[in-house]
Amino acid sequence: MRFRGHPAFFYAESPTGEPADLRGHLEAGAHVRFLARVIEPPSSALFLACHDDYPAQPGVDLAPLLRQAPPEQWTVVSVPLAELDAAGMDLRHVDVPFMLYTEGTALLEIADVGWRVP
Repeated sequence: MRFRGHPAFFYAESPTGEPADLRGHLEAGAHVRFLARVIEPPSSALFLACHDDYPAQPGVDLAPLLRQAPPEQWTVVSVPLAELDAAGMDLRHVDVPFMLYTEGTALLEIADVGWRVP
């Protein structure tokens, strides 16, 4: 996905389109996990979020992590739901369990997105 320097997002919706209460995943210690290949690192904050009210819900900035990733190599990105909860996300009513958004530039490949309990 290419971010071109204006507000943009990439997301995955619930397959049913219905919001879900994901607090049980938080209590189980789950992580949002995916593979990323950084072709061009983020020029500014690039946020991971999961919610039902873009852009009102906050995100966790992944730019520092993605800037340190080995160029053009697949890197595992794993963010504990506890971090998303601490950032203020409301996990009671989620229909977008995965979203990346930024106002900057970046070129990334994303694969194998999921929620996992370590």
